[in-house]
Amino acid sequence: MKNVIKFWSLAVIVALIAGFASCSKDEDKKKPSIEGQWKLDKSTPTSTPSLSECELNDTASFRNFIKGGNYQELNSCIADNPIITGTWKKNGNNLTIKSGNNNDTYSIVLTEDKLVMKASISGSEVYNRTYNRVK
Repeated sequence: MKNVIKFWSLAVIVALIAGFASCSKDEDKKKPSIEGQWKLDKSTPTSTPSLSECELNDTASFRNFIKGGNYQELNSCIADNPIITGTWKKNGNNLTIKSGNNNDTYSIVLTEDKLVMKASISGSEVYNRTYNRVK
């Protein structure tokens, strides 16, 4: 009888240790970070189905993730001053970018390698921009 109790006690202890070990692995998984440099891949709506030659060189950079931070966009289609700077702040699936007099909020879908920014006005989608992570 003592052997049966020892066996079940050991089995319960092993099960508890295995359970705690598996939980910590789930908690160690990090959510993808927006911080880094992104290259424009495509932009929709259907009214502009493909990107122009200059837009294919556009990039967006997000730095200082903790409380938001610096934003820099290279807009290759602007000849005079192609670099747009500002600040950004992410709150859940919303991203706010402030640049000059603009204060734009986007709904985003973020994975480790892709960033989709959805711009809407009064609930109607204006465009989606898909970026691929550069670094």
